[in-house]
Amino acid sequence: MRKQFLSVFIALWWMQIFNPSNTQAQEVPAGTILELRLRDTLSSYTAKRGDVLRAVMVAPVEQDGREILPAGTKVYGNVARVKRVGLGVIRERARLRMRFDSLAVPGVGRVALESQLVDVENAREQIQADGEIVGIRATDSYGHQMTGMVTSVAAMDPLLLLFAFASASSVLRFPEAEITYPAGTDLQIKLLQPLHVSDATPVVMPRVVATTEEYESLRVYVNELPFRTRTNTRNIPSDLTNLMFLSTREQILRAFAEAGWTQAAELDPATKYKTVQALAESRSYAGAPVSRLLLDGKLPSLVFEKALNTINRRHHVRVWQIAESWNGQTVWTAAATHDIGLGFSSHKKVIHRIDPEIDKERTKIANDLIFSNCVESMESVARPRIPRATYNSTGDRVITDGSLQVLRLKDCASPQDMGTTTRNAGPKTSNFLYRGVRQFDLTMRNVLLRDNVGWQAYRGGRAAWKIAHHHSTTESTARGLLPEEYNSDSVSDPHLAIVGSSSPKPRREVSRPRLPEVAFSLEGGQFFRSHLGDLYLASVNPATGDMDVFQYPMRIEPGVILGASVTLQPSKFFSHELSYGTMQANLLTGEDPTAQVDRLGIRTAGYQLEANLAPRNWRIRPFVTVGGSLTSYKFKNIKLAKKNGVFKYGLHRVGTVVSAFNRAGAAPLDGGTVYQPGLTYGAGLKFRISRLVEFQAQYRETYAKDPNFFNKQSLNYGSQGITSSQDPGARRHANYILSLSFTP
Repeated sequence: MRKQFLSVFIALWWMQIFNPSNTQAQEVPAGTILELRLRDTLSSYTAKRGDVLRAVMVAPVEQDGREILPAGTKVYGNVARVKRVGLGVIRERARLRMRFDSLAVPGVGRVALESQLVDVENAREQIQADGEIVGIRATDSYGHQMTGMVTSVAAMDPLLLLFAFASASSVLRFPEAEITYPAGTDLQIKLLQPLHVSDATPVVMPRVVATTEEYESLRVYVNELPFRTRTNTRNIPSDLTNLMFLSTREQILRAFAEAGWTQAAELDPATKYKTVQALAESRSYAGAPVSRLLLDGKLPSLVFEKALNTINRRHHVRVWQIAESWNGQTVWTAAATHDIGLGFSSHKKVIHRIDPEIDKERTKIANDLIFSNCVESMESVARPRIPRATYNSTGDRVITDGSLQVLRLKDCASPQDMGTTTRNAGPKTSNFLYRGVRQFDLTMRNVLLRDNVGWQAYRGGRAAWKIAHHHSTTESTARGLLPEEYNSDSVSDPHLAIVGSSSPKPRREVSRPRLPEVAFSLEGGQFFRSHLGDLYLASVNPATGDMDVFQYPMRIEPGVILGASVTLQPSKFFSHELSYGTMQANLLTGEDPTAQVDRLGIRTAGYQLEANLAPRNWRIRPFVTVGGSLTSYKFKNIKLAKKNGVFKYGLHRVGTVVSAFNRAGAAPLDGGTVYQPGLTYGAGLKFRISRLVEFQAQYRETYAKDPNFFNKQSLNYGSQGITSSQDPGARRHANYILSLSFTP
């Protein structure tokens, strides 16, 4: 009996070993890309070396139609290296290195792996060849580059520099220098060594069709769909459709929301301004609008996008509803592309560049929706009429296999603790004071190293050369890649009708239009000034010892003032205005007609807190203002004045602190400058001409001490028995200002 039992056991064991259907190890080759999603927030500001990292695979690894590693596989690692920016004294860029070293295979347990990070999707940071992440230089944003160019020229006048710098800092936010990836961030790692796992399982995603007749019906329907989008204005062929959904509108909205996608905002002046601001600040805009593309002459019904921390890179998809259903189900078709950077079109306009392999984006969306448990079944349908290689409206190459991915959606059942939803903002680093000190340190460092005329001229020239020598592919080249039957405009595509509007939706008229939050104004007016303090000259007669005292009244003649201002939150009850003005005027010393005439250059910069005394929907709004100002006075016709040209300033006076100090320290009669702070107050009226244009008239007074020119002079007349003094009283002077405000 025992011998029989032993024989049966050996036979079963032998069959188990050599049975081809048994569980055997499978090899995932080196170089395989694993698509992961972080489950925890990671920041270079708070992370420490050795901190545990958790991620999950959002796309399966397949071989021969079988899943070697399924989606949902948990991956573990740690922080291998981290360098934070801190206060910005030692370094300008943060550095971070992630190392994923194991994964949890279902039914097997932890399996060691050797990998390297190759990409963080839609991140603004750079990935080095060794997988280390290098953060951005906060002062390298487009806004700070433009500010540097302006301030390099404005630095010849410290008050103009103060206005330019304060305006840029108020309108543009300082980009976060630390590396911060919130939970839900998508990234890719590459296997450096083969990975051995258990036997693969067949892909079990159900098909959309159950019979041959259903597939044939679906194939005919798919090939009747319109597939080529066109631009809204010039009707240029653009993107190709590559997805189709069988679902209700609510199911589509829920599916993309669960997958971490955001609906794009409508394209209007307000969203255009937010887009430009996000571009200037090197940050993300989760609901940034997309360009208007038409399919069969109709605008998309829905637009979704997925970004991280930059507006330069994002996934996005346009969705159109089809008028005719298939098998009683509502049908939607979509065109998905991946923006991978910025570029210039043939018309020298800034555009997004796309990844030419649009099939990757098709797979990305399918994997995201499947991972979020929002897909019931899937089918791939070939379309022989689709061009395999073409160009979109901006000249980017488009490559595809022509297939359409059909997804039947269902009510989502999102898995727990998988980091499925991407948040587009991470935690702020430290407190307001800490960030302010860091911003000052980084800005000052950038000013001393880069904000000079020589460096900015080099950067500006290089950028202009790139724009001038950029060549984009023309439409004729793109049309040459289409099948022959599509090269003739007389051939129409067989298609099903699209549901939607053929033109942008008309804006609803409202009694209270939404006003922008920033206004730029050009100002002009007349400058009035009462007499300055009198000048007294005392001369001692050497022969008699008698002292003769002469009194000379001083006054500044009225003049025209020109300037500009930036107003923040102009539609609110309280708004904030930064202003700058310049004027050339005559200083008269003595009585007419024997008065001495000296030319003065007067500059004023200031801040005003503005209180609007009427609701925002009123066309005429009275307001009052109060704030501080700083005025500089400089003689223009003094022969001893030191002349500093732009070229000399750019090479020998790097930065602005040295210039301001030198000008304030030199005597007025030697070409120096007198700075006088003051209190400015006034009132006026605003008249809104249109939503984008506003006219203002206002009266302002400034209460300040008179500039003390002669007591600060460096010329010594004591040896000649002459002494001078000035009565520097505090007086008021007034401005009548008219301005025209523009809003983006």
